[in-house]
Amino acid sequence: MEPANDTLRVAPTTPITVTFNMPMDTAGVEAATSLTEAGGAVATVEYDWQDENRVVVLRPADVLPLETEFTLTVAASAASANGEAGMARDHTSRFTTVPFPAVLSTVPVDGGVTDMWANGFSVEFASPMNDETVEDQFIISPAPEKVDYFISQWEDSYSVYVQFTLIPDTEYTVTVPGTVADPYGNTLGEDYTFTFTSAPTPPLASFNLPFQQAQLSTSFPTDVQIMHRGVSSLNVSLYAVEAYSELVNNPYRMNERAPGGEPLFRTTIPVDPTSDELGVTTVELAGGGVLPTGVYELRLNAPEVDADSMWWQNRNVLLVVADTNLVVKEMVGEVNVWATNLATGEPTSGLDLTLYRRNGDAIGEAVTDADGFARFEYEPDNNYLEGVTVISNEPGSDGFGVASTNWTGNVTPWQVGISTDTGPEQALYAYIYTPTGPSTGRATPSSIRASSATPILAATRCPTSPSWRSRSIRASSWASSPSARPSTSRSTRTASSMASSLCPTTCRWATTRSTSPATTGYRAGRSPWPSTARRSSW
Repeated sequence: MEPANDTLRVAPTTPITVTFNMPMDTAGVEAATSLTEAGGAVATVEYDWQDENRVVVLRPADVLPLETEFTLTVAASAASANGEAGMARDHTSRFTTVPFPAVLSTVPVDGGVTDMWANGFSVEFASPMNDETVEDQFIISPAPEKVDYFISQWEDSYSVYVQFTLIPDTEYTVTVPGTVADPYGNTLGEDYTFTFTSAPTPPLASFNLPFQQAQLSTSFPTDVQIMHRGVSSLNVSLYAVEAYSELVNNPYRMNERAPGGEPLFRTTIPVDPTSDELGVTTVELAGGGVLPTGVYELRLNAPEVDADSMWWQNRNVLLVVADTNLVVKEMVGEVNVWATNLATGEPTSGLDLTLYRRNGDAIGEAVTDADGFARFEYEPDNNYLEGVTVISNEPGSDGFGVASTNWTGNVTPWQVGISTDTGPEQALYAYIYTPTGPSTGRATPSSIRASSATPILAATRCPTSPSWRSRSIRASSWASSPSARPSTSRSTRTASSMASSLCPTTCRWATTRSTSPATTGYRAGRSPWPSTARRSSW
């Protein structure tokens, strides 16, 4: 029986369904069935029989009253269609219709304070509402410049999320007008008003550097800026770090442990805690000079900030001081490195490079060529790219630089719509389908260009044969005319000549029996081919 027993907030227009395990005597069932209010009133219903009289849907003649308990009863007198089977007992189901419109709750609660991440408020209603009477109808004071409404209705809940930019430490008053209504025309009746206060601006102490890892050039003084607000002092310290340590690939671990050893530099700078304006203070880490090339752990704290805020304020930074910039590309099979001088931007040759796995193992050495380029042979320990680090020369010397493929600078390919994969590189592939020419009966010429080493699975299908014919060949083995062959190491082959090499000479490419053109297709790589294709092993 639906609604099931003890179901709450049932819409007054919900179909009421009774399902039997066999065809029933419809007149007997209707006589044995009743829908009764808690006060005793009996609702008038119409019966809609379905599924060979195994299912009956009760449709109330009038919309059921709201906020009312009903009991659906099918008495034991109901019998099967052939009259040979009956029920051992009465079956009942009690349910309650949705209440009249009311506000159940708000977030924040009336008189509450938002958390610092809040961007608006929400209102939950006691029953489903008419969206048109709700959206853009709330009155907010002070009025935001831009407001977005998001309505969520799930099963028996109905909530409205109102989003806008909150002014810090400001009291807001929200009025839900009494005209908001449910789908049946019942209104809230009177305005519902609540107030809340937005969170104050949190204390801020953050380095004006890329998040968690940054590089400074030896061409400039080793100075850093600190952004601050609502704090009384800035406590800055600097520690030496080995050129390769766990922090290089995992800078976030600075937030999880205390620094090791004595600081190379430490200072405390008093600032005005009462100003709501953002302050910027410059700290000279080398007394106006330049720190030696190397890797450092730069830390910042203030009395008013809490520990959790270090995860979103930039207070612990892995700082690289270098005269060389490295760009590292990690691939299955190799790692490529490009080195340039930070002062001139020119490629740097003759640098001694060391390649490290993420676990810290040194696995290769190389020297940059005249173009500042170097290549390492490389296979990841697992079947995905887990990250590598490359270091040039030694800390304290010229030509020092560090780069890790795990450093993103908060800029990743997916942010610009480019998908990436850290697993083994997938072979490139392409499909080309060429219909036969209507007069010649031959495949319309098309071409594919690929590396001479690229395996090509060529396949063809003729109208006279339902199956695909396929063969694996390489571009270098194709016979193409000199005029069609590029001057590079890549080769081309026309679809018609490929088809000729695969299709029997007795097969005519165009027939009057064909409902679709004969098709030649070929691909490079391992993309799925039609299931009827015979694949070559390669």
